[in-house]
Amino acid sequence: MPRRPLWPLVLACLLPAGCGGGSSGPAVLPLADLAGKAEQAVCSQEVRCGWFPDVANCQAASVWKMEPLVASIHAGRIQYDGKAATACMEALTALGCNLTDQSEDTAPPACESAFTANVAVGGTCLLDDDCASRNCAGKACSLPVDCCVGTCAAETRVATIPAGGSCYPPGGSGFCAAGTYCNNTTTGGTCVTGIVLGQPCDPAGEKSVGCQPPGNCRPSPSALGGTCMPPPAEGEPCDAGAAVCNSSLDDCDNTGTCVRKAAVGTPCSGRSGCVDYALCSSGTCVSKKKPGEACDVQQVDPCMGVLVCNGGFCALPSDPVCLVAGP
Repeated sequence: MPRRPLWPLVLACLLPAGCGGGSSGPAVLPLADLAGKAEQAVCSQEVRCGWFPDVANCQAASVWKMEPLVASIHAGRIQYDGKAATACMEALTALGCNLTDQSEDTAPPACESAFTANVAVGGTCLLDDDCASRNCAGKACSLPVDCCVGTCAAETRVATIPAGGSCYPPGGSGFCAAGTYCNNTTTGGTCVTGIVLGQPCDPAGEKSVGCQPPGNCRPSPSALGGTCMPPPAEGEPCDAGAAVCNSSLDDCDNTGTCVRKAAVGTPCSGRSGCVDYALCSSGTCVSKKKPGEACDVQQVDPCMGVLVCNGGFCALPSDPVCLVAGP
């Protein structure tokens, strides 16, 4: 599980009575409460969407990078708006487990204004999020660790690529602008405007470009043989072995139908079909290993969450050693 962007951290108010509120407007979420509540709330969502069996295992099998963010806020490199964070949390309470809700592009405007970069070009930084350009460059050490001092560069580290621009990796988002995607039919990839939902498309990809994410081209009686549709829901037909179902709780089975992923202890087929924290072993879904449990280094992804099989036991990955002190 990669390091999360800033806005999901403000899921803290998804907890009961986490933020309050009232007729006077949004309440302020104290910075001192942000880290603990965010960790528990993010894990609550990930349990609900099938990535972990419970909150405790999520907390133990995830890497939390809140301390550098909070340190930058205290140092004045990032401005924290507690009311904007509350508004963001309220907007996020309706998010579910489908692909659209899980996309970072769904972050409402309030989430972006909850954390504002204060460091201008040429200023000292430790995080990309310290800089208005989102690019803390020229760090004193070669490793991308949060304790290395850098300077805010003029250009953004990850620029949005317009239609027609080169992107990488082919077939991925490639940081293409909204409404476009990285077309893998060209060398290196090119950002192209995708077909909107409901419009004709070619399932074979020979007569048209692809659909705007998260839509996919599904066979239909259209002129091109397909129509851009939302990812299939549970119970709907899907392309066995290829299609991604709309919910993170579902999987496209061998019959070409989106079905609920199998729970631990229940039968599974050759392709996993198990919940995300389990593996299909000898026809049965078996839970991945937890922190400290023995693991097989020859097995693919045997440990839960971001845990790695190190020396025969599942453990959190080691953080790079700080080579210089922060400012």
